[in-house]
Amino acid sequence: IFVPILLAVSTYSLWWPFSPNAIDLRAINKGPSAIHWLGSDGVGRDVMARLLQGGRISLLVAVCSVAISIVIGFLVGAVASFG
Repeated sequence: IFVPILLAVSTYSLWWPFSPNAIDLRAINKGPSAIHWLGSDGVGRDVMARLLQGGRISLLVAVCSVAISIVIGFLVGAVASFG
């Protein structure tokens, strides 16, 4: 289940027609429909696009924090092994 979510979040801009910040004044506070799968918010933005964009940002933060932890762990381990 993780791989499809990862693929959807990382490639949504290629297949999802709405931008996370695009405003559709005709779709303010609309529920789920065939056009807006998860509906729209009070400003008329597509909730699915905003959810996928938030997932992309969260994954980017996670990957960056893991990379920083690996570098710090490697450096501390290298210093400890020579001490």
